[in-house]
Amino acid sequence: MDESAFQQAMDAALRYLSPRPRSVWEVQQRLKRRGLAPEDIDAVISRLRELGYLDDDSFAAFWIENRESFQPRGRRLLAQELRLRGVDTQAIEERLSAIDEEDGAMRAARKKAQGLSGAGYAAFTARVGSFLQRRGFSYDVITPATRRLWAEVALSSPEGDSYHEKGEGEEDQD
Repeated sequence: MDESAFQQAMDAALRYLSPRPRSVWEVQQRLKRRGLAPEDIDAVISRLRELGYLDDDSFAAFWIENRESFQPRGRRLLAQELRLRGVDTQAIEERLSAIDEEDGAMRAARKKAQGLSGAGYAAFTARVGSFLQRRGFSYDVITPATRRLWAEVALSSPEGDSYHEKGEGEEDQD
């Protein structure tokens, strides 16, 4: 590859990297779509790694931190998102081991739970539980999180626990 073609490929890769960090695989795919030969792509990737612009471990850390801050997700869904972006399984596992899923589940579901303050216990747990399941949380995390959120919503309700225990409009069927 001549110097001018290499510089054009580097410029294209750097423009792609400018909005946010990317995985090596994402950059490879982008350059492949631009019609670069595999050996040229390898040269660009190698140079970007040398310059510190490409690092899958750093990308995984960025991705997880971003998700935790704005849209908490469970380990399972985070791992899937990172695998889809071509991140190595070992890098994913190392980064995901530091996540507190219980805290993430509580943060993710708090707003949803407030909107369900008038629902009965069964409807509340079903809706919050399915919301957390779609966010990639495991049942081991969902069950205690929904119970804690139910207690928070019930305590903050002006009617208190007695109103929510059987659910709105439900009667005792002893």
